[in-house]
Amino acid sequence: MYRTWLQLLALLWAFVVTGVSRVGAVEVSTHLDVEAVNGTDVKLKCTFKSTQPVSHATVTVSWNFRPLGQGAEESVFYYHETAHPPTDGRFKGHVVWSGNVLAKDASITLLEVPPNFNGTYTCQVRNLPDVHGVNGEVVLRVVNKVAVSEIGMLAAAVGGAIGVALLILVIFMGIKCYRRRHSNMGIELQHPFFNLQALSVSGLLLALANSPGQQDHQPDGVALSSAGRHFLRRQYSRSDSEVDPTVGPLDLI
Repeated sequence: MYRTWLQLLALLWAFVVTGVSRVGAVEVSTHLDVEAVNGTDVKLKCTFKSTQPVSHATVTVSWNFRPLGQGAEESVFYYHETAHPPTDGRFKGHVVWSGNVLAKDASITLLEVPPNFNGTYTCQVRNLPDVHGVNGEVVLRVVNKVAVSEIGMLAAAVGGAIGVALLILVIFMGIKCYRRRHSNMGIELQHPFFNLQALSVSGLLLALANSPGQQDHQPDGVALSSAGRHFLRRQYSRSDSEVDPTVGPLDLI
């Protein structure tokens, strides 16, 4: 009798040891943080590794949700041999299966996410007899949607401001170049070579015209007739705008 109990204990111990050696841990991998725009679709990726063969009959996938604030955990999605989307709650009609258990992919996709989808999503995978393992977690942040019209208005405002700034710069540079050019021309015209009054040609001829007809006091080769002296006095007494530009000093000799 004693020997029979020892044999039974030995068989039980062998069974337990064999069972434990066959059971491993499922390794689950997820993205830690995911951001989505309000009203768009977002995929929550979840992959796993198992020491046991994978099949539709042995793999079960459970997705759960925990809000950012206080709140009870909610079921999001369940898969075993086929997809089982939620039939009620906030996720009804907002989640579809995007995985492939044979490829060790347990991902899901959330459709048209609203702001109340902010929270932590847990991916739990079991592959019998692998029933142990650490769950994967994904923190989802839903950001406000930016309207296309607002983007267009912002781009137009920035473009308009840049255009006005460039136009002002072009006008300023044009005026500056114009003033500099005319300033240089004024300096050149004030040079004694271009100033007829500085040459005192008219003054010299006027002095000759006012001389009392003494030819010996006039420069050699310069002799003015009485008519020339009279015309010169009349031209010199006029303003610059009234002087006849077609009559030169040599025409009076």
